[in-house]
Amino acid sequence: MNNIKNMRYVLIFAYILTAALFFAAGCAVGLSSGRKISRGLLEEYSSAEPTAAINASAGAQTEETEYAVVLNNGILAVYEMKNDTKVKITEHKISEAVYPKDDIDELKKGMVFSDKNAAMAMFENFAS
Repeated sequence: MNNIKNMRYVLIFAYILTAALFFAAGCAVGLSSGRKISRGLLEEYSSAEPTAAINASAGAQTEETEYAVVLNNGILAVYEMKNDTKVKITEHKISEAVYPKDDIDELKKGMVFSDKNAAMAMFENFAS
């Protein structure tokens, strides 16, 4: 009887360890795959509404790096924009039904920040 109890604890520990290893490996792969996307390619695959704020900031053509938080098809993403290149920093699937309509509409238009910390704070507010 005691042997069966010990085996159950070993199996639970092995399951938890395996899950933690898969989580760590997924995080490592996800963090290392920051793909660069040009603005034209992004606009081609998304509707005009989410990229309105991004297009407005593209007209300025400054050398400063800007960060955009955009909601498209239920996926909230943060992009780093400099000149004509855009790099997706992170993304997270969210449920639009949970948040107020005004907030969702603003995210769909896109929110542009000059500070990465401000953009990430906005992302965290909705992703958590």
